[in-house]
Amino acid sequence: SSYGNRNFWVYYNNWFGSPTSLGEQLIQQKYMSTGGASGPLGAAITDVISYSANGGGVGQAFTNGSIYWTQSSAAYVVSGDIRAFYWSALGESGYVGWPITDPLTITVGGGGVGQAFQGGSIYWSSSSGAQPVTGAIRAKYWSIGGEGSALGFPTGAVESLAGGGLRQSFKGGYIYWSSATGPHIVVLGAIADAYGALGGQPGVLGYPVSDVLVYPANGGGVAQAFTGGSVYSSSAGTYAVTGGLLAYYWSRRGESGTLGWPSGNQACGLPNGECSQKFQGGTVYWSAAGGGRITK
Repeated sequence: SSYGNRNFWVYYNNWFGSPTSLGEQLIQQKYMSTGGASGPLGAAITDVISYSANGGGVGQAFTNGSIYWTQSSAAYVVSGDIRAFYWSALGESGYVGWPITDPLTITVGGGGVGQAFQGGSIYWSSSSGAQPVTGAIRAKYWSIGGEGSALGFPTGAVESLAGGGLRQSFKGGYIYWSSATGPHIVVLGAIADAYGALGGQPGVLGYPVSDVLVYPANGGGVAQAFTGGSVYSSSAGTYAVTGGLLAYYWSRRGESGTLGWPSGNQACGLPNGECSQKFQGGTVYWSAAGGGRITK
């Protein structure tokens, strides 16, 4: 039995090579397919090096790029500004892990380059440089079309927010995430401006709990829900509705009801502890003691 196992090991390695030598062969094949030393990668500047992190594999550096291989994927090139960022994030040993695609040229959103890795993607554009997109934020980004969507290319890395949430900026807006709300998009424009004017995520509105929603009723408009209220934007203007007044507004079918869209800011501190807000169909007065009432 031991003799048979030894023969199998010898024959297997003679035919197929060990995992490391197979990786060396595939890196060499990939390198030659790009033109070798006369191609864009240029001359080799290291031998093939084995790494154990993130499942293990091998890599080799060249003047203008590197090639990485793992047993679970093919050999892939990492080059240019994406390689510079990748190395700054500890390369295959870091949070993005090993490459799972070659660099992909992107023509939409002003153009750039993107590359997927085990733990995320790195995008590069001339206006924003190389930026990573990972985790639930990447999943949301991809679900709406990524760099081809209204968000375009990322313009910054993920930021940690108060309360344990995250935010990442893109050319066309932001993706916010918290464990309670999941990822949602705030697109630059009237709603984002109103959200920012009220303090953004640390302010009264908190995290978004929906993306922007389109409603056709009463002339049409868009709205977005947040943990602390909603922002509505229509031909009547862009205004936030919060607290008990928002609950009363929803009880009257919101923008689809007779009140229509908000047409003024909410004001509180009125006599009897009331808050008031103008809508297309009248003004709502609300207090915790008296509930809501409408005047024309």
